[in-house]
Amino acid sequence: ALSDLAGKVDPAAFAEKFGAPIDQLDALVKAKTVTVAKLMEIAPAGTIDPTPSLYNTTMYCMAALLVVAFFANLFMKPVRAHHHHDEPALAAVPVE
Repeated sequence: ALSDLAGKVDPAAFAEKFGAPIDQLDALVKAKTVTVAKLMEIAPAGTIDPTPSLYNTTMYCMAALLVVAFFANLFMKPVRAHHHHDEPALAAVPVE
């Protein structure tokens, strides 16, 4: 998102704001000098803020996992009776 947004910003405004050319964007991002909010300050009017859509893929993945979990719970059945232990019928283990 930062690369796309930096491509829309005027290079002179970028250099003035951050003190480095756009070519050094990766280094500025790693140093946390450049953020989406700071780029939006110098972006041209009408530029759409990408922040709300940054986690779309993550949210779709989480929703898919919830659907899988729903169906996993839907298909659960009670444990069959022959798997149950009958407590009175269990013999005590002799102590040696």
